[in-house]
Amino acid sequence: MIVAFFALLIGGVIAWGVVQFNRIDREELDLEAAASMDPQNFLVVGSDTRDLGEEEGVDAGGIYGNASERPPGGKRADTIVIARLDPGPGTIELLSVPRDLLVDAKKGGGHRINSAYNDGAQNLVDTIERNLGIPINHYVEVNFNGFKGLVEALGGVPLYFDRPVRDEMTGLDIDKAGCYELDGVQALAFARSRHLEYSNGVKWLTDPSGDLGRITRQQVFLRRALGEVTKLGLDDVNSLRVLTGVAVNNVTIDDDLGTSDMIAMARRFAAFDAEAMVVHRLTTVPIRTKSGAAVLEMSRAESQPVLDIFSGKAEASKVETVPSTTLGPANVTVDVQNGAGVPGLARKIADRLASVGFVIGEVGNTAEGEHLKATTIVHGAGAEAQAVLLASKLSPTPQVKADNDLAVGKVVLKLAAEPNIPGSSATAPSTAGASATTAAPPTTAATSGAGTNTPEKTVGLNIGDPPPGVTCG
Repeated sequence: MIVAFFALLIGGVIAWGVVQFNRIDREELDLEAAASMDPQNFLVVGSDTRDLGEEEGVDAGGIYGNASERPPGGKRADTIVIARLDPGPGTIELLSVPRDLLVDAKKGGGHRINSAYNDGAQNLVDTIERNLGIPINHYVEVNFNGFKGLVEALGGVPLYFDRPVRDEMTGLDIDKAGCYELDGVQALAFARSRHLEYSNGVKWLTDPSGDLGRITRQQVFLRRALGEVTKLGLDDVNSLRVLTGVAVNNVTIDDDLGTSDMIAMARRFAAFDAEAMVVHRLTTVPIRTKSGAAVLEMSRAESQPVLDIFSGKAEASKVETVPSTTLGPANVTVDVQNGAGVPGLARKIADRLASVGFVIGEVGNTAEGEHLKATTIVHGAGAEAQAVLLASKLSPTPQVKADNDLAVGKVVLKLAAEPNIPGSSATAPSTAGASATTAAPPTTAATSGAGTNTPEKTVGLNIGDPPPGVTCG
């Protein structure tokens, strides 16, 4: 949803003029004042406001979810992001706020933060300031149609998927690994996915991380979408005209956000490198309320360093680039084939690989008549880095070969003998076939954490960025 904000910020006002900018819906709010070139916090809300009587089309899942997820009426804040822009050093920091965060939305009781929006934008602003101590200087709201339209105006957003994924609630459907240019419908389905499933090559498994996993993926999506916006430049008048036109019909901003302020910001951030955007998340603990509702409670002590950045008590993170994904075993699905003629060898090695974090696909024998003299790893297009990582975990190190006949992203270990796998367990349970685990392995993403560029464990499957040597878009 924040893509709409950057579409306006980076050239939209300049390219299409003051008249169109002034046509965007305004909302009168009581916000913290800030000078135009001082650090400013923008509250960016993706609204799930919808007409429940509207005929459901191809994108109904992405917009509505299934019937059990629909609110009884009103509106909810489906996505809540606080963007801190500091024109001085030219930094952009993002804080994603979980929709299930337990807050004091109104005096007298605790509620999920997304329900605070049901009583209006001002109540959401007040709730954030009261619970997180973060002053809000400006407000941007984008509805689902606006999100879709902006993605379409960009020509899609390129993402890399290292395995097939789906979400039957939103309609997300990626049937094989590789690069995809997500259109508006699939981009919305991806951004809203909280019931993600992934394939290990044998069966569909569940990523149980819910909204926290969605935040992980949204932050990757935001960076890649922002990269597409910044590619337009101030001279791409036609594209910027379309972007701003979509915003006119589907975006609301606060009435204090002036044209001159936007032009000043646009000029400052026109050349901003999307890879330099720093993302943050709160530290939370899942709990049950007295009524039995599943919510997230913020750990104040662990979250305070991040809150201090957005409240202005601490400097912005001192980083130049923040890679979104660090390749690890959990990002690699391996088919294991026995070419040694030793009964049970493929299963034994698959179990050992699973114990050190690899995802196991198909386990069996090499093709009939294929006699191996040496253990080999073969891979399809886009999977060289994954194959090299696998080879580094085996001793002796096997040869790695490309095979253009394999599917994109495919990695196959062909065994001629039993390799040594340091750190593995010979009795680890298999993740293939009927005994496959139902929990998605966490991946590692470099986020800012407490204001540093230290890699942290993130929740859920981290999808979107291609591996080394692969370019999407």
